[in-house]
Formats: sequence, structure tokens, C-alpha cells
Amino acid sequence: MNRDNHFIICDNWLYYKIYTGYDFAEEILTNYLFPYLNDNANIKKWFFIRYKDTDFHLRLRILSDENNLPLIMMGINKILKRHYHDGVISDLSINSYKQEIERYGKNTMQLTETLFHLNSVLTVYLLDYISNKEDENIRWLLGIKVIDHTLNHFNYNFEEKITFVETIKTIAYNGYSKNVSNLNKIANINFNNNIENIEFYISQFDLFHFNPNLDIIEEPYFRTIEDIKNIFNLNQNEIDKSEYINSIIHMNLNRLFKTRNTMNEFMCYYLLNRFYMYKLNSNK
Repeated sequence: MNRDNHFIICDNWLYYKIYTGYDFAEEILTNYLFPYLNDNANIKKWFFIRYKDTDFHLRLRILSDENNLPLIMMGINKILKRHYHDGVISDLSINSYKQEIERYGKNTMQLTETLFHLNSVLTVYLLDYISNKEDENIRWLLGIKVIDHTLNHFNYNFEEKITFVETIKTIAYNGYSKNVSNLNKIANINFNNNIENIEFYISQFDLFHFNPNLDIIEEPYFRTIEDIKNIFNLNQNEIDKSEYINSIIHMNLNRLFKTRNTMNEFMCYYLLNRFYMYKLNSNK
């Protein structure tokens, strides 16, 4: 079996699992880890996701040259050590990293990791933006923006966006095991109460200009998407484009929401689908 996409510990990639609570996960990410990760010139890429197997944890992956990783590990351990001894981090592990080429494609895997890195940086600034807002719906509104923004940059026209969002909404609905009728009721109320807010975030909120620190990642973000699109346009990827975009959006939403990711992802697609249909009917 070829294991070119497998990386043992400190083989260019460093992969942490940080077991902690939902709230402290955001605090340690934004206030402690991000300043170190973002300012360290030896770190080429880093990205995170939220995950729950037996327990909830952050998964943090860091790319650097092999000779730099021991020093980076010392820096990360110094940050985590105090919180581990305080008990707010319940467990830590360092793992080997296996690239998901079956999900993201062999020819687009490294570009996808770059996209995950840039989205992780963007998400940290979005989390800071959220912390200064009192609107309890703000994560949904930003999630809707993230979906629409991604579809725009993959050149989906309005009709294609409707089809994509309706399809993923239906899949999310069928996969949600809780009380779906109650969820639909909540979603309808949220849409009716937030039409103007949804309109604002879709039409006016700029994901790369709400914070001046984001200027540095705007050009590489769009260049990376262009490189990914070119690979698909040349039929050089073995995976379906729509499935790939769905996976990218899924991971972006995972980073944005603190908990209840399945419900929140459904809510974003439901609200965006309702908004698209609202705009479609308004233009008739």
C-alpha cells in the first residue's frame, strides 16, 4: 500500500488533538494559539477543525520543515501546558496525519490544505467579530455568507446556486436525526425575523474587509481557488466538483460553529435556500 499521503509525527506535519470544552476551545484558539501560529515565520500552513469522537476536541495541523518542528512543538506545548495543569484541557495527543485524498483529490490536496489554512485564519477573525456582537443569529448569518461566497468564487450562477443549496439542504435534513418538524419551525421563524439581516450579509458584508488584518490573505485565498478551479476545468481531478465544494464548505462551517454542527449546517442551507427563492420570486 502506497503511503505517500501519510505523515508520521514530525514528518513535516505536526498534528495535535486538544481535548477541552466547547467554550474554551475558542478561547485557547483565538487568544493563545493563533498569535503564536500566525506570527511564526517557520510555520508554512496550519489549520484546525472541531471534532467529536468519544469527546469533543480541536484538531490542529501544522506544516513546517522537519528541522523546525521540534522547536514549534516546544512553543505549542508551552501554551498548552498551563491549561492542561489547570484542568481546562482534559487530554492531549500528537498523532500521525493522513491526507484525505479520496475526499479532496490527489491533485488538489495541497491546494486544499492551503485553503484550509487561509480559512482558519479568516475564521479566527470571524470569531473575534462574533464576540463583539450581541445577535444570537450572527453565526448563522456568517455561515450563510460563507456558503454564498464560496459558490460565487467557484463561478456558480444563480440557478446553479439554487440547485446546489437545495440539494445539500435536503441531504442535511434527511441526515438530521432529531425532531425535524420542530427544526423546520425554528428555521422558518429565523428566516422571517432575519430577511433584512440575511440581505445585508449576502449583499454588503465583505468577508475580507471587515478587519484590516485580512488584507494579507485575500489575494492568496482567491489565487488558491483559481488554481483549484483550473485543475477541475482541465479534468485533472478524480473527484466530483460539487462534492468537493460541499466538503470545503462543510469544513468551513465546522470551524465557525462552536457546537451542534449538524443542526447549524442544516440551518444555514435552509435559510440560504429560502433567501434564494425569496429573491427569485421577487424578480418575477
